[in-house]
Amino acid sequence: MTNVGFSQLKPLWFLAADSEYCAMKMFLTNQNRSERIARLVIALFLIPLPFTQCSAMYSKVVGVLGLILLFNALVGTCYIYRLFGINTCKV
Repeated sequence: MTNVGFSQLKPLWFLAADSEYCAMKMFLTNQNRSERIARLVIALFLIPLPFTQCSAMYSKVVGVLGLILLFNALVGTCYIYRLFGINTCKV
């Protein structure tokens, strides 16, 4: 297996066709620290909304969005960024 640098990363749609990528390549960090902190703060406000508001579909959708932002903040990988080949992490 060869080492792939951040400048050689391909967008997400190439992963299925390229046999050199393994499953752990999907978790490479592509967000900088301040962006991860912002996503964490926003997620902490959005996650409790379905429990405090009425059981409307809107509050459930916002809660799921908060969980997605929490996952992105903890892992440091945004799959929409990977889809478009964006990398804001300066590692």
